[in-house]
Amino acid sequence: MGQRKDSLVASSVAVSFWFGGLGLVAMKGVAYFLSGSALVRAAMFESIGDVLSSLILWVAQSRVASAANNQDYPIGKRRLAPLGVLFFAAFALSAMTGLALESAQGIFASGEEAEQPELVAKAALERLFDEKPRLRYLLNPRRGHLENVIADYSGVAALDEENQGGLEGVKLTSILLCGCIVVKFFCLLWCSSVGRRANSEIARTLAADHFNDVVSNSVVVGVTVMVAWANDHGYQSPWLDKVDPASSFLLSLWIAYSWLTTVLEQITLLSNHRLDAEASGAIADAARRHLESGLLELCEVKAYHAGEGCAAELELQLRVGQRHSEAGAEVAKAIEAIEQAVLEADCGVCEVRTRLRPASKPKASETRTAQDHSWVSQYR
Repeated sequence: MGQRKDSLVASSVAVSFWFGGLGLVAMKGVAYFLSGSALVRAAMFESIGDVLSSLILWVAQSRVASAANNQDYPIGKRRLAPLGVLFFAAFALSAMTGLALESAQGIFASGEEAEQPELVAKAALERLFDEKPRLRYLLNPRRGHLENVIADYSGVAALDEENQGGLEGVKLTSILLCGCIVVKFFCLLWCSSVGRRANSEIARTLAADHFNDVVSNSVVVGVTVMVAWANDHGYQSPWLDKVDPASSFLLSLWIAYSWLTTVLEQITLLSNHRLDAEASGAIADAARRHLESGLLELCEVKAYHAGEGCAAELELQLRVGQRHSEAGAEVAKAIEAIEQAVLEADCGVCEVRTRLRPASKPKASETRTAQDHSWVSQYR
């Protein structure tokens, strides 16, 4: 069963690396070459980050699955997977924070900074010919020579030729990005299935990353098509230039928040945080079922996170009427049996520690009361 679980987790990491990582970097690189969009570039760098972070999880998963270091990490191997996930989430959080700051600069950039240099050059040449009318007449403005010179020397002519094929480029870019969405959706389905079947934190983290990528790539496609359609139909507005960086900014904040949540969850798993009441109750129920009609009874359960699993501390005591001196060997066997039963229960326990409370003695007041009323039996 353990080997099958390791194989499933390894397959989820491999699919995420080769298809959801390297394959998408190539497709988004072509899309960015065609569109030049900052939003597509952000999506491409996000995929590069996915490749690097998948390598981190690949190393963590291989260390967890390796049997060569079982003696070195008899219990601590349970913490290797959350540790790899923590590095993964911290890397993604850092990348998204940097992207959000870069997008914020694009949002608050002035109109002059965001204006295309070709249009600035065109305005300067038009002002030059307005101030020098003799130059204007030399170029015979009636035949359109003046407009041709301005377009050629400002670069607007080349810009117009590029814009003529802009919609076609956007269509091809959208097709590539839609292909990325399909690939990521397939990776999401597979990793989610592995996460449920193998109960793997690594697979669940990869599934969360693929879900974020499906949403982000969908936003990229929508924004790219909308901006291209507006430009193609002649809609010119300073606010239209802000759509791309604003979308990138909001998307980066959303993804950064989701990874921040993941970071806090992994810190909880690694810091021996106490389990909630429901999980502790499940462990207590499993222990009580095994202790029915036995020498011992359960007093208290303390359960803590220990990486992918949890550690349980059981406090036991002898049942009323049992003496430790009379049943020493039986008590030792009962303690060993309860530890094994809790480990085998479906509660995620990977480590059990037991403590036997000393036998409780009757209170002095109760003993004195019993002695005071013993004389009544003489007069029956």
